[in-house]
Amino acid sequence: MDTKHFNLEADPTFADVRVLEDRLYEYNVEKTGADDGQRLAIFLRDAQQTIYAGLEGWTWCGSCYIRTVWVHQDWRGQGIGTKLLQAAEQEARRRGCQ
Repeated sequence: MDTKHFNLEADPTFADVRVLEDRLYEYNVEKTGADDGQRLAIFLRDAQQTIYAGLEGWTWCGSCYIRTVWVHQDWRGQGIGTKLLQAAEQEARRRGCQ
């Protein structure tokens, strides 16, 4: 493999990023024996399923990682972000995270 020619990508596909995430997960499972990883996503949607707020991350091996939290500008300042984080913490505890 020619490592002299790395490809810098400013807008990688979700599928390509997922390859990296999956390979890292496989390595971590091999090294730790913990295979309990789950994605975590919580959304605030209207009746038409439009997303107005959300949180995304994962749980694994007793830990919880939140990668993204977003609230539509019209809904900010009303405690929605706090409620998203509280809901994520509750679910993480249910999954055995500390």
